[in-house]
Amino acid sequence: MITIINLMIKHPLKNHEDASEIGRSPNLRLLLPLYTYGGNLFTSDDVLYLKRYIDYCQEQGLVLSLREICERIAVKAPHHTFYSWRRYCNKHQIRLGGYTMDVGENGEDQGQHDEQDQVQGDQDQSVVASAGPGAIAAARLAAQADVGRARSPTPPRALFRSTTGKGVAFTDEDVTFLVRFLEYRNRTQDGKVDMVAFWKDVAAKAPHHSRASWMKFYRRHKHELHHTEGDAPLPPAPEKKMRYSRADDVLLANYFFNKPEGTSDKVFQAFGRLNPHHPWKGWQEHHRIHKVKIDHLIQRLSNGENIDEAPEES
Repeated sequence: MITIINLMIKHPLKNHEDASEIGRSPNLRLLLPLYTYGGNLFTSDDVLYLKRYIDYCQEQGLVLSLREICERIAVKAPHHTFYSWRRYCNKHQIRLGGYTMDVGENGEDQGQHDEQDQVQGDQDQSVVASAGPGAIAAARLAAQADVGRARSPTPPRALFRSTTGKGVAFTDEDVTFLVRFLEYRNRTQDGKVDMVAFWKDVAAKAPHHSRASWMKFYRRHKHELHHTEGDAPLPPAPEKKMRYSRADDVLLANYFFNKPEGTSDKVFQAFGRLNPHHPWKGWQEHHRIHKVKIDHLIQRLSNGENIDEAPEES
């Protein structure tokens, strides 16, 4: 048995006019079916309202994650909770598209784009919401094709919220821009790039990421960005993420007990090849965070103790 309640929301849209045309968010006007076992059923009006509100947020340039949009909808249409709206989006695989940045009137990237920029613009339509595993390799190929190009590369315009809802995700397009712009500066400044000015210019040309975010991304992926054919191959990424355990600490202690030589990156890349169930960068970060614990295990090894056995619980 389903009960129908007529729910009226203030300021309904007249003649189903599009809210985006009048610059305000859409409103909801619907018949609300109450499910016998509690809660409210999702109606076609709910679905239409959800999609129109997502369109409104994107057209107004509100760079919001789907979670943040559901939080706002739950306030405007409280007959479904935030969790119900979010669950509906997940169940029906509703995803956000990209946000387009407004292009200012000034800057060296305005004016007529050459044919290469037009091709790049066509590729922007299929940009994914996170930098894929082949993004850096593709970016380096694009940078190689820029040899002889006089203009700096065009910054990315499509924005995607990160899956965590915090900040803007780095896309393949971002990676391509960063690599091409760095190669452009190297080419025009004879390899003597002023990195302070470089990061300032990167953030000015592509302000959807802060200067600190651009620098952080570069530091994390520097080993990939500057990897050459003569270097040893990087350890492959594991198929799935795993939690770090005490056994991992023991592996690290046994490895560093022998005092391996080389830079931190080289040492952990070698360790990652021996223990590929975690990424080598993950091993490096885990060692940095838990260095005191691992150093204690190394000291126990120096004392001739067996660290493979788990400590007895009191």
